[in-house]
Amino acid sequence: MRSFAEAWPDVEVVQRLIAQLPWGHNVELLSALDAPSDRVWYADQAITYGWSRNVLAAQIMSKLHLRSGAAPSTCRPRRRSGCWRTR
Repeated sequence: MRSFAEAWPDVEVVQRLIAQLPWGHNVELLSALDAPSDRVWYADQAITYGWSRNVLAAQIMSKLHLRSGAAPSTCRPRRRSGCWRTR
């Protein structure tokens, strides 16, 4: 728990993002990433797109944050209800 608190120095980020993720996602973020800004980016993406822990791990390994915005995406964010938009 101490390393968790040290890894997330910004209390507001912890409350907003981390509280919305399962514990396994938080463990993955802590063990795979050193930079707090990268952790925040991946946490936000995991919430927005509803990534499982395995998808989160794969995206971290592929360094998605470095490629983000380089090409158009066909993925759509989830609604708060958890349903995908169907337009």
